[in-house]
Amino acid sequence: MESLRMLRLAIDYVEDHLHEPMDIDGISRAALSSKYHFQRMFHAVTGFTISEYVRNRRLTLAAEELAGTDRKVVDIALGYGYESPEAFAKAFQRLHGVTPSAARHRNVKLKAYPRISFQIQIKGKSEMNYRLAEDAAATVIGKEIVLREIRSWTFRHLWRRSGGTARMMPSTRPPAGRRDRC
Repeated sequence: MESLRMLRLAIDYVEDHLHEPMDIDGISRAALSSKYHFQRMFHAVTGFTISEYVRNRRLTLAAEELAGTDRKVVDIALGYGYESPEAFAKAFQRLHGVTPSAARHRNVKLKAYPRISFQIQIKGKSEMNYRLAEDAAATVIGKEIVLREIRSWTFRHLWRRSGGTARMMPSTRPPAGRRDRC
């Protein structure tokens, strides 16, 4: 619960200061946390860094202003903390896929990153009936692949690329060293 409170304080601070300069030290202080602990917690819960969140929120609000007002691009860029219109245009195009000027046109698709909110969902309060059973022996097949880094998409990607069970071969070798099998 304390971690959620910390994250909510940080999000409140960020949202209140999107038009002002801010750094990770200030955000972590607002969250009543150390910089190190806050950054780790935020990334673990959201999947992205606090800097990415701030940048995406600023560029989302900037896109809304570009589409809905006649303010100059340079004024919007400076209002969201960019030091030059060029830096703003580069970041804007990287996120939205269009230039800030093109964002003013109708029917242009832009990305939106809404404010993050955190909720706790409690599961498992219902009764669950189960039984233990012993089945006959099963054959396990797999493909051995040495990976330097494991990401969430790795196993799905490898499974699709290998054609699923059609191209898998039984493993006859015992594991050597530290490896994961899929």
